[in-house]
Amino acid sequence: MPPPFAPLRTPRLLIRGVRRADATAHFAYASDPEVTRWVSWGPFTEPAQSEAWAEEAERGAAAGLLRPLGITLADSPDAPLIGHLGLFWWGKETHVLELGFALGRAHWGQGYATEAAGALAGWALRERAGGLLRLEARCAVANAGSARVLERLGFVREGTLRGRGLKAGRLVDQHVYGLLASDPAARTLAEG
Repeated sequence: MPPPFAPLRTPRLLIRGVRRADATAHFAYASDPEVTRWVSWGPFTEPAQSEAWAEEAERGAAAGLLRPLGITLADSPDAPLIGHLGLFWWGKETHVLELGFALGRAHWGQGYATEAAGALAGWALRERAGGLLRLEARCAVANAGSARVLERLGFVREGTLRGRGLKAGRLVDQHVYGLLASDPAARTLAEG
């Protein structure tokens, strides 16, 4: 079981638990076909989908899950979500956590995804959640933006998984990235 999660602050962002009140802001980006182009879960078509997502996130937080977590601008504790991210166990017996993130299009190209993902990865590495030895992430081969984020954080592209993702009923090839807790980039993130 990972340690309790307290909100993380970065110079520009706050990473916190998702609240039911976040559903409207979530729907604003989760319904955008460009935002959901490379993920398996969208685009959402009804606000009720985001309401259910936020309710499930609250239940998950109560159970100690590290996903989803909301990303807001740090200037206000009640600022709306601009995206979300999270960590989930790929296999507790292997001590691997997988990192994922999504960001509203209005906030692309400003370094927010790198800042948020780096903060959460650094937290996991510092806390050594569940004996963490490795962080992993996957992104569609054509998703150059997410690949850049991962590479900036020091993740290493380890290979391509053919047909690993599913989007609109079609298989999508994905790159797999890894970061070992012993890697120099991991130590840098942990020192955050």
